[in-house]
Amino acid sequence: MLFVSPVPGPNRGRQSHTTQASMENPMSSTKCSKCGLTNFVSAEHCKRCKASLVGASTPNESGFSPAPAPIQAPSAKSECVFEDAEPRRPISPLRILVLVLLVVGVTWFLIQKEETERAAEVKAAREFDQKRRSEDEKAQMGRDQSERARWAGPASTRP
Repeated sequence: MLFVSPVPGPNRGRQSHTTQASMENPMSSTKCSKCGLTNFVSAEHCKRCKASLVGASTPNESGFSPAPAPIQAPSAKSECVFEDAEPRRPISPLRILVLVLLVVGVTWFLIQKEETERAAEVKAAREFDQKRRSEDEKAQMGRDQSERARWAGPASTRP
């Protein structure tokens, strides 16, 4: 039976497949007698263990389901299987190559940046030293000229 939802919102006007039981009690569910998982009332097989749900526990007149079958502890050999999970794809060689090139490129860029900064600092230090030497030489030349002038002047001014 197809049922168009009268509820406003994102599902408005959409058709959904429902059974008579789910229309009477939209919150009803069916418990698996094998593993105890609560499944949709419209499900024919348990989503976890794939057991048939035909004739499984359904809600009674009061709206409550009868007690589920006892759940057994999993054995040591049992494995948990998730059917909805996608299997992991192996990493392709192309992705590995791209990652390696990215790491190498970033490393090279950072090294070049550091070397450029270091070269700029060295250049600035050399310019500063050259300027200081030039000023020192000018000062020395000025002292030398004044010393020469003092010695070259009249004999009475000599020490």
